[in-house]
Amino acid sequence: MAALQHLSSSITARLPSQLRSRFHFRCRLLPSASAAPQSGQTDNAITRRQLIGGLQAATAAISLYPLGRKALAAAEDPLSEWERVFLPIDPGVVLLDIAFVPDDPSHGFLLGTRQTLLETKDGGGTWAPRSIPSAEDEDFNYRFNSISFKGKEGWIIGKPAILLYTPDAGDTWKRIPLSSQLPGDMFHFVRDSRSSKKEDRPRFFDSKAKKVCWDKAKKVPGRDPERWRIDAAGNIVCKRLHTCNGCLCYEYDHIIPFSKGGESVAENCQILQTRVNRLKSDTNGIKQGLLEGYSCDLKFTEEQLDIIEMAVYGSVIRPGRQCIVYIKATGEKGAELVTDQGAIYVTSNGGYNWKAAIQETVSATLNRTVSSGISGASYYTGTFSTVNRSPEGKYVAVSSRGNFYLTWEPGQAYWQPHNRAVARRIQNMGWRADGGLWLLARGGGLYLSKGTGITEDFEEIPVQSRGFGILDVGYRSEVYRVFAAFGIDWLSTVDAEGFELADEAWAAGGSGVLLKTTNSGKTWIRDRAADNIAANLYSVKFINDKQGFVLGNDGVLLKFLG
Repeated sequence: MAALQHLSSSITARLPSQLRSRFHFRCRLLPSASAAPQSGQTDNAITRRQLIGGLQAATAAISLYPLGRKALAAAEDPLSEWERVFLPIDPGVVLLDIAFVPDDPSHGFLLGTRQTLLETKDGGGTWAPRSIPSAEDEDFNYRFNSISFKGKEGWIIGKPAILLYTPDAGDTWKRIPLSSQLPGDMFHFVRDSRSSKKEDRPRFFDSKAKKVCWDKAKKVPGRDPERWRIDAAGNIVCKRLHTCNGCLCYEYDHIIPFSKGGESVAENCQILQTRVNRLKSDTNGIKQGLLEGYSCDLKFTEEQLDIIEMAVYGSVIRPGRQCIVYIKATGEKGAELVTDQGAIYVTSNGGYNWKAAIQETVSATLNRTVSSGISGASYYTGTFSTVNRSPEGKYVAVSSRGNFYLTWEPGQAYWQPHNRAVARRIQNMGWRADGGLWLLARGGGLYLSKGTGITEDFEEIPVQSRGFGILDVGYRSEVYRVFAAFGIDWLSTVDAEGFELADEAWAAGGSGVLLKTTNSGKTWIRDRAADNIAANLYSVKFINDKQGFVLGNDGVLLKFLG
């Protein structure tokens, strides 16, 4: 009987107010005879639409009831401190990063796969698609990975490697080459101004013909075919080095010269090293051996090609391996870039020149230290799975297999490898508000380092992850670390509210796992309302004390209510 009474109240709550007083619930839904309207009473008249809507709500409640009271409660309870923000994007998009303009917390940008770039001007309540023409010139579907602002200056980096810069809080974005000596792709169209007649035969190849021409050239074994090809004379050329004069530069050449009737179509196109094409000129039917004789004598080793590819694209892509980068705005026209192979570069002139901040690659470090007892280093594949930066500029990175982790501090010549202190492999690592480390193990384990700073001593913290992996942790305030970065004694400076905020953190994971701590991670409480979110939550981002977001797959975005 008590269950039926609970069902009655649950159904009643879902009916319009005009309907609630008109029904009695006694095992079945019956209208009350006393509820019939008196003659001439029309104020509380029920329309047919209201009746149907009320019955539909009641039917939904009844269908939930066999699942028990938990199902009813889950349907009623919203996220306690988060709200779902629905986005104008395609299903399947994975959200990857978010950032706001420091001087205008209401103005921000959201990145994701499938060239997703959204902009908000109301603090994240609503989002609109944003296009960047310079990122749409090529036939790439960019994956925008990382965004960072310092003042009005902002940076976006993506894959295939692309670097975008804004000096005006995102009003305009321009593409930045990764070296001032690289010309990038150029397209020239020249028309004889002395002729008033329209040119019936186009002199130059259009973009479609160039794409086909590049794609039909021979591939370079072991290298990305979108970046490297072998020309008709057997020379390796780089796609970004178009119309320059170096040994890796190339041009699109008419097999049958244009002056001798050759058309500017893909079937009559071949790529040639610039030097070879200039010497070939308008000669028709030139033999292969002569073309090879025109070629540049300088040859490049695999290591040299890696260095050139890194300089041109900001990454090195090999079969089965791709270089994902992270970027942080550091000041006026300044930024810091990290690749998944451990290279760290800094710029102070808007990205036109980059200087290495580390003297030794991660692979070289491990080859030197593998005999020192770093477990799993012999299986290192050369890439990081995650990289996280502290406000002081320290980094912690997890190896691609999760066998061990590495740290780096400004001034160090190379990465410092560390054994993992847990049995299970590492999923992710990052920095706590007090400067210590948090560690997530595969399978849902959460660990905190003992004390602050870099250490290999961790203790496990019990969490209710329901068996799903925890993927990221975000602290609501960085007050401890910000004060420490400037050498200020935060113990005597931070007020009670600052302590409370710095102690609060959120963890997110698979299948809608969302956890909260208010005591620096000692205990965690699961936000059960998030269990109904059919998505994996990948990242927790707090812009400031009152503004935070959780990013997930399938375009799921949660906004902190504060």
